[in-house]
Amino acid sequence: MTTSGLSMQQQTEWVATLREEAASLKAVLAERQAIWEAENATLLSDYKAKKDLLEGAEGDLRATACLAFTDGALAGNKAPFPGIGIRVQAKLSYEPSTAFDWAKEHGIALSLDKSAFEALARTSIDRTLAFVGRYQEVTATIATDLRKALAEAPEEATQPTEV
Repeated sequence: MTTSGLSMQQQTEWVATLREEAASLKAVLAERQAIWEAENATLLSDYKAKKDLLEGAEGDLRATACLAFTDGALAGNKAPFPGIGIRVQAKLSYEPSTAFDWAKEHGIALSLDKSAFEALARTSIDRTLAFVGRYQEVTATIATDLRKALAEAPEEATQPTEV
């Protein structure tokens, strides 16, 4: 409903009514949510515990895959196991204060624009930014549907490999 044809008093009353109704609905919603959470406390607790366990297991799997890529029997293999992928990204390391000083000296910033600075640092062909380190970051990806990845993999790809 548009209120443009109403007087200011009518609009004010309409807004007051809407606020009261919204507050009432919010209270009912909060009450029902609290009841639902109480009725499902065990389910919510089980889910949180499983989610925490999953996050830890995924972190361990990523660490194992990265180790295998860099040092293990699968060194250099970007697909070390079905559903597991390796990404290698060029990264920069520098002290933001040193980068900011450089940016001020070269008249390109009043504050350090990290994105712009890193774009310049990445394309610095002659590597004139001696205070910027360059390194490769290895990260592992895990397929969303691991069951599918395992089912589609050749038998030999699913055999355990020493890391």
